[in-house]
Amino acid sequence: MKRNLTVETDVIFNADLVTVHRVILDTENYPTYIANITSADVIHKEKDESEVSFTAKIAFFSFEYSIKTTKVSDHHITFEQKNGFFRFLNGEWRLKENNDTVEGKYIVNVKLPLFAAGKIVEKALKVYFPAMLNDFKSEIERSFKEG
Repeated sequence: MKRNLTVETDVIFNADLVTVHRVILDTENYPTYIANITSADVIHKEKDESEVSFTAKIAFFSFEYSIKTTKVSDHHITFEQKNGFFRFLNGEWRLKENNDTVEGKYIVNVKLPLFAAGKIVEKALKVYFPAMLNDFKSEIERSFKEG
């Protein structure tokens, strides 16, 4: 079974770049709109950086991990696991404002833990990340419309 996964997806947000930043960087509120994240506890937060401990549920099991999210520039946000479930997890958002939309490229690299139930976890992650992107898209566009 493949233990390393990379998910790379393009998404168009019908919103401005300010709204996209606000939602992505508001990490402690992920449980309010990302279906599989059940809780978030802030470890530290500054203007353009945070570390949050999350509890998530995929399929039939729950797991915990902490993610450091950093706004590197207006067009680049990175995230990396500091502790938790995955042997390795990092990724990035590449953002490009284009008229009334923002083009986003979401890239995540994951190394599964040795004890993970192989194909079940791999399949869950291939479903989880696209569903999470849909949750981000919905929240960003809702937030933009509410202005």
